[in-house]
Amino acid sequence: MNNDRSRSPANAPEQTVWISSSSDLEKRLEANAREGLSSTEAQQRLVIYGRNILVWVLISAAIVAGGLGEGIDAIAITAIVVLNIGIGFYQEYRAENAMTALRRLCQETSLCSKQGI
Repeated sequence: MNNDRSRSPANAPEQTVWISSSSDLEKRLEANAREGLSSTEAQQRLVIYGRNILVWVLISAAIVAGGLGEGIDAIAITAIVVLNIGIGFYQEYRAENAMTALRRLCQETSLCSKQGI
């Protein structure tokens, strides 16, 4: 993978993303839609682009707001963070259940007989 951040998805022209074909997006993101990213590639991208820190920024904002006596703002920000975490957990839970159900539906079994038995 090219480690040049100027080619990162964040620096791609966003106005054309929704009209791009999937193969164009795969090339642009240096990804494979069928196979996904390898563990090594995912780790490399994590090192290059970092983690999503929005939740930590919001928690910090809630602490600062609370420290400045803005109780309503602190409560509102905290409620948004808790709601975000709850929705994320619920979506992950549902996705995991859906994958489990699909695996059960796709179980491969076969019967085989030898010498008529």
